Amino acid sequence: MKDNLRKIQIKSIISYWLLYSFFLFWGEFILKFKIYKTECFSATSGQNDINLIVSFIASNAGFMLFVPILALLFALLSGMVKKRVFFNNLLTLLYVFTISFYYTAQFIYYSSFGSLFSVSLIKMGGEALGNFWWALKAVLLSCIPGIVLLWLPLIALAVFLLIKKRTLECISFISRLTLLFLLIIVTSLSALTVKLLGTERNSIYYALTNPYSDTDSSSEKIGILATTIVESGAYYLGINSTKEAELTYSDLTEINEIMQGTYTDSVQTEGNLTSVNQASSNQGTATSNSDSGSESDSDSDSDSDSVQKYHIDSSLDFTTLKAQATNPDHQALCEYFEAKDALPDNDYTGLFEGYNLIYICAESFSPYALDERVTPLLLEMSNNGIVLSNYYTSYKNTTTNGEFAFVTSLWADVSRYAADGNSVGSFARSFDKYMPYGLGKIFNDAGADSLAFHGYISSYYDRGKSWPNLGFETIKFMNEGMSFDNYWSPTDTELMEQSVDDFIELDHFVAYYMTYSGHGDYVPENYIYIKNHQAVEELLGADAASYTTGEIAYLCGAYELEMSIEYLVDRLSTADKLGSTLIVIAGDHIPYYFSPDELKALAKRKCMDFDTAFEMYRSTCIMYNSAISEPIVNDNYCCNVDVLPTVLNLLGMDYDSRLLMGNDIFAKTVHRARLYNGSFITEYVRYNASKGTATWSEKADTLTDWQKEIYLKNMISLTEGEYAASVKLMDSDFYRFIFQEE
Repeated sequence: MKDNLRKIQIKSIISYWLLYSFFLFWGEFILKFKIYKTECFSATSGQNDINLIVSFIASNAGFMLFVPILALLFALLSGMVKKRVFFNNLLTLLYVFTISFYYTAQFIYYSSFGSLFSVSLIKMGGEALGNFWWALKAVLLSCIPGIVLLWLPLIALAVFLLIKKRTLECISFISRLTLLFLLIIVTSLSALTVKLLGTERNSIYYALTNPYSDTDSSSEKIGILATTIVESGAYYLGINSTKEAELTYSDLTEINEIMQGTYTDSVQTEGNLTSVNQASSNQGTATSNSDSGSESDSDSDSDSDSVQKYHIDSSLDFTTLKAQATNPDHQALCEYFEAKDALPDNDYTGLFEGYNLIYICAESFSPYALDERVTPLLLEMSNNGIVLSNYYTSYKNTTTNGEFAFVTSLWADVSRYAADGNSVGSFARSFDKYMPYGLGKIFNDAGADSLAFHGYISSYYDRGKSWPNLGFETIKFMNEGMSFDNYWSPTDTELMEQSVDDFIELDHFVAYYMTYSGHGDYVPENYIYIKNHQAVEELLGADAASYTTGEIAYLCGAYELEMSIEYLVDRLSTADKLGSTLIVIAGDHIPYYFSPDELKALAKRKCMDFDTAFEMYRSTCIMYNSAISEPIVNDNYCCNVDVLPTVLNLLGMDYDSRLLMGNDIFAKTVHRARLYNGSFITEYVRYNASKGTATWSEKADTLTDWQKEIYLKNMISLTEGEYAASVKLMDSDFYRFIFQEE
């Protein structure tokens, strides 16, 4: 009898474990295949290539280490009701329902936003759903095949257990203790295996333990559900939440010497906190001749007849400040910023000194919004003024991250700790921090007026709190100084028409805008499509038939932005202020409502190269002034965080360049375009942080293998250090400490 009972118990445990293993594996597989097919297959011509399938299996095998553990955990919580088989069946179905629902929610979210939702963004999920309910129908229709695949096994199980009246037995107390012991053993073995597999940056161990891991990168390594569990532990319980990632400043001496061809020492000194003379770099600056390229390898523009000036606050003594600091983060940051060199002035310093500034973060703005028939003014502005040939937007989605980087020149926190329970993202969490380089405050200190405008409600992303903290004196939102014909979507034209009068007569001002009309979904239900599609199709003429509905919808948003800029330029011209105003326009993120397949088609239409890892992030940043007679072309790689320091340099504003994470694009220093996940592009290499792979450019052909290795290690260290410094700076209110503000 005991032997039979023992066999029944063993059989029940195995049944539960296999059942949950299947559903966990199935959910992970369906969602991961969706992601991999979208981001990898679409970038190649051979979607059925067996090599891609093998690559998919190899790159996603990591989550298999966690499926047995999670399945054992669910098994431990099953078979709880003795002699109540029916309730055990219902409990099992409830667990499986929860698993299926979780993966379905992730599947729909990814299909809509192009990324997985993190625990820290759950609060925003309800708000997003409430604002974009009208677009949910189109998303759900596109998700039907995946949803069916995710729910079919659950339906089959329900039929098997309830209709066929099959049973899942109760697990005894002794068996449950045995199962708990087995869970501990398996978890320990998995942890050991993970560590033995390696602890480098691209490892499973790193994804598990690095507090700066973002959701997408972590999910690729350890699986979606395991990532959510790790994030929940960090977010709600504070597990591994101290953000003890290394904060180092990579010595630029080696990078500069490698670029100059003078590096001969094979000893790696990555991470040394040693001050270097960046002015000795010969990477070059931009020229004003659009035909001559953006870089010069000579030092002809160096100031040999006068003392070189730097963007630095001489009152900041980081050695003294470090000695005064009691917060370990403040001490580490003092050491970090002491090691950084300030950027020197250059030929473009003060080019627009005393000018007004209109600074526009344009929703989903990209090169695909530029069309000679639909947006001729935006196209003209992008090809004149200051032209950034290698500008990339750093973020795939989530407006607040790109906006924060654009306005503050700090990296937004996209880690598993990207919210404090009330405010989502670094921008929202900045409202109670001291922000000396807030765009409004900088102009206020220069005796100018500062204003900010947004066509949506102030509570979304807590802009009503964070914007005043940036020093903006006049702020208007929907229902707070402005009214719009449609709640979703307010039009950019209405936004501009209700705001220009607030500053057009001022002597000196900065006006900041966060636009809205470019927002997806790019479907016929979108109000901007309803309003503008006829006009856009007429402008495209006979070619309109070759455009998809999504492309037309996106161009409808671009057309709305075009009309708003036309109105702005006309008002500035009438007031005789166009020539004394610098207009800056950049997007917050890629137009993520397009799939990579659609983005690839858009790139082909624009005769642009495309790959999902990098070129989908290639974007446009407009820096326009009507008085510029010839375009000033700059080929340095740059991104969101580089815009503010470049503008401050052009306007001749006082700031300490060490305290910003971006670079003035004209400065003689190391330039790169960094993506949200730590990937980056320089003139020598494209580093994919998710894969841990480097693709070298033709310019790197002159480097030896060990020079490439040293260059890459220094660039990775530099990139990771800037991100860690940004997060620590915000979390610890470092600006308040060093400027001794109460």
